[in-house]
Amino acid sequence: MPHHHAHAPADPSLAALLDLDARILHRHLLEVTTWIRGLARDTAGRVVVDIGAGTGTGSVALARRFDRAEVVAVDASEAMLDRVAERAVVDGLADRIRPVRADLDDAWPALPPADVVWASLVLHEVRDPAGLLRRIHDGLAPGGLVAVVEMDGPPRFLPDDLDLGPDLAGPGLADRLDDAVTHGGTGGPSHPDWAPWLRDVGLVDVATRTFPLAPDPADPIAAAATLPYARAWLARVRARSADRLAPADVAALDALLDADGPHALARIPGLRLRGTRTAYVGRRPR
Repeated sequence: MPHHHAHAPADPSLAALLDLDARILHRHLLEVTTWIRGLARDTAGRVVVDIGAGTGTGSVALARRFDRAEVVAVDASEAMLDRVAERAVVDGLADRIRPVRADLDDAWPALPPADVVWASLVLHEVRDPAGLLRRIHDGLAPGGLVAVVEMDGPPRFLPDDLDLGPDLAGPGLADRLDDAVTHGGTGGPSHPDWAPWLRDVGLVDVATRTFPLAPDPADPIAAAATLPYARAWLARVRARSADRLAPADVAALDALLDADGPHALARIPGLRLRGTRTAYVGRRPR
């Protein structure tokens, strides 16, 4: 999911995408945070920092996994932090989730030493990732853990063999959209292997794990979010990467986004989210 400088300025369409991402991938987030909780079992587990917190999805998941912790939700956008605070109230976690406004491109906020720092879909967006990783290292308690999570490709919903007919894009549309997003400034993921970066700032016990994105079709929450998420994502691609697509592919996107047309997304069989996300973890030496 595209993040922009953790997150400034506020982007209502991005906030909507983040909320849809939370709904369709709630079981995936449970899996990742459960893994992180296991790796952090020998820490105090009292202070958890969620950087680039967005609308608070990660903050809530972390508060549930680390049930004795204060979760500090850090973001550059006051509007995003307002949503974090609202969500914390709704989820009964207002006493344990603390929003903090900070621009991570500038400095690490004044916080207690962290047992865990969670950096999901944000590190590739900052100006100086190495500098931020150094500040994270210094902000961790001895033995504390950082978890960096990244998408390994843009969200992919369309079937690989989708063919809308001779007047529109032929087979391979999903691949061409991925390429346009990755290279076209849509906010699509483009990130290095962060493991050596973690080692370079002095973190140890570096580990990597890739998690498939495979929402259960029988999951009613994920199923209900699939169509609106696909529509919101493809509309973002249409708005931001059309200049990198052939005219037939742009026309295909318009046809898919026309809710009343014969090729509307709701009529496409096999519409589902696919992909992977990779987590990179490292520990500050004791």
